[in-house]
Amino acid sequence: MSILAAHAHDVSAFGFWEWLAVGTAGLLCVWVIWKAVVLTFNPREDDPHHIKRMILDDDRPPAGEEPAPSRPGGGGSLKSRT
Repeated sequence: MSILAAHAHDVSAFGFWEWLAVGTAGLLCVWVIWKAVVLTFNPREDDPHHIKRMILDDDRPPAGEEPAPSRPGGGGSLKSRT
């Protein structure tokens, strides 16, 4: 156990440049997480032909309307096709 303790890193011996690197990395991580959260809730993409519209548009009919009829010959179970 003492062999492992002898190889431990002591942060009190960090110099100015090491603390500057740690601080910069920490600020960068906080900024990236902040931007990810902000852009998740407000992507600022208004183009109606953007790829996200394929996912976000609801294909269900509005409430109170009948669904469109299915295509002829479609549907049914796999057993009926054999």
